[in-house]
Amino acid sequence: MSRLLKMLLELEGFAVESAPNGATALALTEQQAPDVVMVDFHLNDMTGLELISKFREREHLASTPVLVASGKDIEPEARKAGATEFLLKPFEPDELIVALRRLTAAPRA
Repeated sequence: MSRLLKMLLELEGFAVESAPNGATALALTEQQAPDVVMVDFHLNDMTGLELISKFREREHLASTPVLVASGKDIEPEARKAGATEFLLKPFEPDELIVALRRLTAAPRA
């Protein structure tokens, strides 16, 4: 996640942890379950869809909302893998904020 995006989210009141790859993201979520996860489709060690599948295999993350962002329109594939929300890049910062607020306000299954 770019530093600019991290700063934007923090200014909007979100506590943000970022990971350089899928393995690190998995390790971070083992330490503390997040309220929501934002996943880019292109990671350097796995695809975002593979990462979502790994999240969904973990009981403590099974109902955690996941937002996928991609420059490719892979929304059907992302939702099938377990994504709750999808944003097609490029997106406006306000679109992201609205989506994250909706996901953090929604009751979990």
